[in-house]
Amino acid sequence: LNSLLSAGFITYLAAASEDVRADMLGKWQKYVGLQDFGFPTFMSKESEMLVWKAEGLPSDGLSMENAIVILNSTQVPYIIDPSTAATNW
Repeated sequence: LNSLLSAGFITYLAAASEDVRADMLGKWQKYVGLQDFGFPTFMSKESEMLVWKAEGLPSDGLSMENAIVILNSTQVPYIIDPSTAATNW
């Protein structure tokens, strides 16, 4: 079920805002009966996230989720980055 939710997140929620992501993921978790699911912790290791932080990626949850989506997508993502955080990373 973790893989199903992760695939859905990358496919359908990558372009959504942080609050929409949290809301939809919560609904999906209830639907499949999964209570404890963390997209970043399932899709990456803490050591990977620490490397991303050392490379300049902000440590907030949204940035970590976006990094995971970028690194696990088969298509090239379209990134709107007014703060240039993703571009610099």
